[in-house]
Amino acid sequence: MHSLGVILLEILVGTDVVLSCNGWEAVDDLITDCEEHIDSDTTKLLHKLIRFNEDELLEPYLDKVLIKKP
Repeated sequence: MHSLGVILLEILVGTDVVLSCNGWEAVDDLITDCEEHIDSDTTKLLHKLIRFNEDELLEPYLDKVLIKKP
């Protein structure tokens, strides 16, 4: 799940920005730094995927964010 979170973040902020991070902690800090530009549902999902390697928010995110308000 960590990789999926990184790929999603890469789409949002760009490959060069993500590649400049030297570990998952830096990637997690990047998400925090971008919170004012990314909606809270996406931010929570990215933190769960990257920091905790958990995907329990993935299906609710798809239903709430991507399917209901594309």
